[in-house]
Amino acid sequence: QNPSAYDTVSIHIYADEDAAKTGGKWTKSWADYVKQLKAYATETRRPLFIGEFGLASNGKFTPEQVKTGYRELIPAMEAAKVDLAAVWVFDLPAQNKDWNITFDNDRAYMLTDVIEANRRWSSSGVEQAKRQ
Repeated sequence: QNPSAYDTVSIHIYADEDAAKTGGKWTKSWADYVKQLKAYATETRRPLFIGEFGLASNGKFTPEQVKTGYRELIPAMEAAKVDLAAVWVFDLPAQNKDWNITFDNDRAYMLTDVIEANRRWSSSGVEQAKRQ
């Protein structure tokens, strides 16, 4: 059964900002932020939904820094056992400059990473269901 939207911890992570700016002084990194949020969600018996996550190609970082930063988010979500996450943003031309991810642009690796993570998460969920 799906939880009510009002009974869900829901956030967005735009990792081109400093984690402490979003999470406060107690946050050391985006991985720490996600871990703390998952702990809160677990404590309050709610699922954690990261409704949008990503890192913009907005000139703050080199393309390699964007890739490195982005590639830190998915393992952080996996380690924290986030219940559901959605990448921002797929094939939205209005976001071409900074955020848009397509199979044909320089951010295509982000889709590949999401696809691989979905496979791991799906396999993990199937294995978990078998044990129950």
